[in-house]
Amino acid sequence: MALFEKKTIVKNEIDYDKLAKAIAKESNLAIDYEKLTESITKAFIQNKENEKKEKAIEEEKNTANWRKTYGFKDIAKNDKWYRKIGVGLYNDLIALKAFILYKKDYAQKSTMTFGFMALICSIIFTVAQYIFLGGAIAVTVLVVKGKIDPIFILLDLFFLFFFNLMRVIKIEIDQMKDNDIINMVFSSLMAFIAALFTVLAFIRG
Repeated sequence: MALFEKKTIVKNEIDYDKLAKAIAKESNLAIDYEKLTESITKAFIQNKENEKKEKAIEEEKNTANWRKTYGFKDIAKNDKWYRKIGVGLYNDLIALKAFILYKKDYAQKSTMTFGFMALICSIIFTVAQYIFLGGAIAVTVLVVKGKIDPIFILLDLFFLFFFNLMRVIKIEIDQMKDNDIINMVFSSLMAFIAALFTVLAFIRG
């Protein structure tokens, strides 16, 4: 009996045919699993892209509706620079008017809140824009009158660079339609201004 059991055990240990079939079976399962994982990943990515597109379309429709309600005008890419400035100022006035004459019906969505945030950001960057322009003009005048060394004319490059940077940012803010981005820009700007005043107060104190 013991000998029979021993032979049975030895026979099971050297049954390579069953072992090969088991390995082949496991290999096939592994290959199928990889394909399944790849399919699930592709489906997940596609689903996310579809959700993103649907959300973008919905936000675009909502933005178009409230811009139409308040009377905002769009700035075309091929518009002249003076028209872009004029439309930007017009939209600022419309936002201010809508804020002053705000109605309860407008409170269904927080469009006015983010519109006001965008207005504040636009005004701040407009002020900064002309501060840098004024700095460039002042340096040029001082150099021409001989008040400072001509080497300081290089500062105009600095002032004009930031003047143009503020101008571009303002134009982009006027075209912003994503409330999350407006909120991020507004929060960052307020944090920067608070930090700047803190530093100035520390220096003066």
